[in-house]
Amino acid sequence: RETGLRLGIFGAAQGMAYGIGGFGGGAASDLARWLLGSPAAGYAAVFLVEAVLFAAAAWMALRSAPVASARAARAKERGEALVAVLR
Repeated sequence: RETGLRLGIFGAAQGMAYGIGGFGGGAASDLARWLLGSPAAGYAAVFLVEAVLFAAAAWMALRSAPVASARAARAKERGEALVAVLR
């Protein structure tokens, strides 16, 4: 039950991000082209902002990942693989 709720929330967030991102990206592109006077410079500015936002999101995701449990999961997978090979 909780898994379904979480997947529903995730799906809703993805849908909202898709809609807002498309509209926001188009508006930012038009605004940047108007401010900078060049379509190429406008697109470059928007993509630069997107790259910075992506780097920030990746940094936050890495900081929130539980390192100890990820290492334990990898060790468990290796151990299971070793047992499977030895059988």
